[in-house]
Amino acid sequence: MQQATRFKIAISVVCVSTLLHGVAVGSVDLLAQSVNQAKILRYDGLTGAVEAPFAVDPTLDRGGKMIIGPGGDLYVSSHGLDAILRFDGTTGQSLGVFAGGEPGSGPNIQPGQTLDGPNALAFGPDGYLYVVSNHNNRVVRYDGVTGAFVDVFQQFPGSAGLVGLTFDHAGDLYVTRNDTDAVVKWNPTSQTFVDFVPGGSGGLNLPLNIAFGSDNALYVAAQNTNAVLRYDGVTGAPLPAPGKTGAVFAEGGGLDIPMDIAFGPDGNLYVAAWSTDGILRYDGATGQFIDVFAPGDGLPGSNSLLFIPEPASLMLLVLGGLALGRRRSG
Repeated sequence: MQQATRFKIAISVVCVSTLLHGVAVGSVDLLAQSVNQAKILRYDGLTGAVEAPFAVDPTLDRGGKMIIGPGGDLYVSSHGLDAILRFDGTTGQSLGVFAGGEPGSGPNIQPGQTLDGPNALAFGPDGYLYVVSNHNNRVVRYDGVTGAFVDVFQQFPGSAGLVGLTFDHAGDLYVTRNDTDAVVKWNPTSQTFVDFVPGGSGGLNLPLNIAFGSDNALYVAAQNTNAVLRYDGVTGAPLPAPGKTGAVFAEGGGLDIPMDIAFGPDGNLYVAAWSTDGILRYDGATGQFIDVFAPGDGLPGSNSLLFIPEPASLMLLVLGGLALGRRRSG
């Protein structure tokens, strides 16, 4: 029974992610976070106009990466609380701590703390929630239904500086390492992470969050490069935009310390930039700067962003994903 449940979860996540590309731009909202505020802001997905905040909650202590889960709820990593928080994906109401937040978490962390400084997170094809734990250099897994701790998936040596984490379209896992300026990929045969983008390749310097585009290329927000870099999704080789060098895909337009990236339903690349205090937009095909999509007013130190369907569209996507999961598991 547990395996069937996990299968449905994986199918649902894929459906929501896939069908979002077919949703009209006007039926999509953009969520954004600032490390300096205990709230999640919401913008019109078409115009960038500020809407009512999606969530205002004191538990959003140094909030980090955001994702939509298989049931349509929003999951947020709290760097300050050492926990994964869950919010209703339609109303923004807090549903409390989903995972982590173990005794001893917070400002007085113990060396053995399971989750210490969580950053990126993602639901894997096995239905587990994978979380990067920055301060103790590990990737941790939690049950995708209950939030119960499963295991330390991988412990990295020394001060690895883990930040970004994502799965590709085939279900392979990737993580960014600040200590080696590399993107590493899980090798199921050797049961360890190996270099996918070698350290410094294409100008990579302090890689943060990562995302795969619809072209299957890997895009990396590189803090010290002050650019979004692009790599071949199969070989890891640099893929610069026309006229660019190294692996540079998008830069300029005031981009300063890119933290998080996402492709919008219009196919363009959106970047949350810490020192720019806003969301910048770049052409998804050429990497050329388009505009400041969401100004920094009210968003100082922007560090994460996420496109979500508006409530009615989200419900249709979730129900469609769950229905497909039932059909395929029947």
